[in-house]
Amino acid sequence: MELEFSLEEFAGPLDLLLELIKKDEMDIYNIPIHRITSSYLVEMKKRAIPSEDIAEFISMAAYLLEIKSQMLLPDHSLESAYEDDKDPRYYLVHRLLEYQKIKEATLFLMAKEYPLRIYSEDLPLILPKPPKASLDFELSSILLKDAMEGLLNRRDDQSRSRLYDKLKKDSYSVFLQQKEILTLLSYQMKIDFSSLLKNAPRGKQVASFLALLKLAQDQRILLHQQENFSEIEIQRRSRGKS
Repeated sequence: MELEFSLEEFAGPLDLLLELIKKDEMDIYNIPIHRITSSYLVEMKKRAIPSEDIAEFISMAAYLLEIKSQMLLPDHSLESAYEDDKDPRYYLVHRLLEYQKIKEATLFLMAKEYPLRIYSEDLPLILPKPPKASLDFELSSILLKDAMEGLLNRRDDQSRSRLYDKLKKDSYSVFLQQKEILTLLSYQMKIDFSSLLKNAPRGKQVASFLALLKLAQDQRILLHQQENFSEIEIQRRSRGKS
């Protein structure tokens, strides 16, 4: 029996844009802003958007219209793909790409680890709703996703039966991993991602990853990477920092 993960809770404006881009076979790196804006507004009218989410959709509509107006200026041409942050579409494209990666990372972990049931909090088949536009969270999430994929892939050559026998004896709570991470950060200024998970069982690695993702979403931690492929540093976010 195949596992199927529902994406019903991923129903925000970014998801709608990605759906329209895929449906109309648009180039995500060179989005025809007039076309995507028109399609987005039409779809908004068709769909029954929950009252608690309508402001988010309206905000995105206003953002698209703003980009559309900027693209009408002489300095910009719809014929050329964006090259840098001077293109009004740059940050929209960036957010769409990062958001897409976060979804893929979440599905990757759920599909890979859910059958093993390796920690006490059952993973929901409906994915948690992502936070409203937070660039810090988006960037933190993709950093964690890349680091976690590396850790998991390094263990793919281990014996599956031996690994399963070990994992099924362990039970890890995402909530308790959050508490453990915050406790460590109360004694240390920062923690390296690799040292946090070094020699940890695979179940604890995944529970810790999801705990870090939740803490980043709640803006309780900061993640820094000096350069590509360098160590990821985890720091506790000060209360006054937003």
